[in-house]
Amino acid sequence: MTSTNTPNFGFGQALLWLQSGRPVTRTGWNGKGMWLELQTPDLYSKMTKPYVYLCTPNGSLEHRVPWAPSQTDLLERDWMLADLMWSDSVECVEVYSLPSPTAVGAQLDCQF
Repeated sequence: MTSTNTPNFGFGQALLWLQSGRPVTRTGWNGKGMWLELQTPDLYSKMTKPYVYLCTPNGSLEHRVPWAPSQTDLLERDWMLADLMWSDSVECVEVYSLPSPTAVGAQLDCQF
């Protein structure tokens, strides 16, 4: 069984989470509080195919950029779920290392 404090999921699992609508993050990224989400186009989108974008921590949802994995991203086993919570002006990323949103021992990385 995987410890809730040990991120050891590969990119394949991260991709499955993205496809199920869950945000993901890596512990190995230099920038803290960043996460990925998958955008599926709708009738109002200019894009016609799903794409992954990176959210950067700045206290708002306006800093999103297209993202493609590097070789390191593809091969590392430090992927985790990043469930997002916003409260007033505080933005928090709740990080789990199990594929369950009710994992015990979740950590919060908050940006004020």
